[in-house]
Amino acid sequence: MSNSNHVVVSFLLLLCFNSSLICADSLSEPNQQPHNSPSVGININILVLEIRNDLPPRSERLQFIGSFQATEYPLEPGQTFTLITNFELKDCQLFWPPFCASVNVYDPKIDSGHNNVFWSIRKDGVYHSWDKTHFDKRSGWKTKC
Repeated sequence: MSNSNHVVVSFLLLLCFNSSLICADSLSEPNQQPHNSPSVGININILVLEIRNDLPPRSERLQFIGSFQATEYPLEPGQTFTLITNFELKDCQLFWPPFCASVNVYDPKIDSGHNNVFWSIRKDGVYHSWDKTHFDKRSGWKTKC
């Protein structure tokens, strides 16, 4: 599935889950005080994983394979892979000839409580973030994995 299809599917899922909240809020009368009824909010257990190739342009092709897929997936510089999944442990091996790296792209012991996990693949290693702003290096490149 292409990245544009992943984005469309992600958007539709979010729209579906959020539409019930929007409709419920629009039905309440203006200036009405909240009453003691169960919360309208929905607890959604969906994890969004993003892996972005931030390697320099014209770099060797980056490929990865994870516990969440059956075959290697190529990722060109500037391209992002998005996965909507559950909260089980997910590992991933990245190949950037002649280098490789191995990381847990979702680890419940580390990432618990976060519905979004972002990865940036860079020339000096593999970086992790929960907010897509602050990244920390989780792995360097190796010549043997």
